[in-house]
Amino acid sequence: MIAVGTFAVYRGMTGGINIAFRNLIAQLYSQDLSEKVRSARDTLNRHGKSSAPYGFYGYIIDPQDRHKLVIDEPAAEVVRTIYNLYEQGMSLCDICTKQLDDYHGRILKISPDTGEITQLSEIPQ
Repeated sequence: MIAVGTFAVYRGMTGGINIAFRNLIAQLYSQDLSEKVRSARDTLNRHGKSSAPYGFYGYIIDPQDRHKLVIDEPAAEVVRTIYNLYEQGMSLCDICTKQLDDYHGRILKISPDTGEITQLSEIPQ
């Protein structure tokens, strides 16, 4: 007998129906769980609450309410600048070039957790 998780394969015996039934139950359970998670996220979104694990660029998660996003002013200023440049008719390529020119000579680090931008004095090794 070879056991894998909760399933067992018996050599020389036919346990095919038992294994097929367990696979069916596992598949139905996974589908049901997926629908419940999707429904919970949809409910949060309909009530104006965020279900994201982190804030999108320009936002941070409110420390008092994890379902609320608040504006991250330093990052939001960059977003406003990009939006205004696009509204003035600049192409996305030109906006990227301008943003890179503005930061030329600076070494920046963006925190993956908070999205906070910090300037480094030297290149990290």
